[in-house]
Amino acid sequence: MREIIRQCMALSADERAALAKILADSLDDARKHNAAERYKTLLHAATALLGKGIDSKCRGTHCCIGRMLIAYKMRQEGFSLTQIGIVMGRDHATILHYQRKMEDVLHFQFKMELAYWEEFNTILNDGIH
Repeated sequence: MREIIRQCMALSADERAALAKILADSLDDARKHNAAERYKTLLHAATALLGKGIDSKCRGTHCCIGRMLIAYKMRQEGFSLTQIGIVMGRDHATILHYQRKMEDVLHFQFKMELAYWEEFNTILNDGIH
């Protein structure tokens, strides 16, 4: 490891910047892949819970709740607003709205949404990871 660090330090500033960009791009690709895979798993769980394809442009209550559950769960798992937005086909601001809405649900104990959240987590814990 020290040898690698020594070799990197021997590079010029421009070469180090190029190397850093290559490494960051490869990490971003891995993160995008992980976010997409996690989204598929959560989408499957939400569809099992709600019985509808929530990945569409549907604006019905069940579809919106399903997307909110997925976005909130991914946010809890450390994915960025942008990453979640990309895999869900939404803007980062929409994901932020979903997160705030879910925090309201948990804080004010909205019965329907809270029941969905608890059942969603049960489905995930029972085998869909």
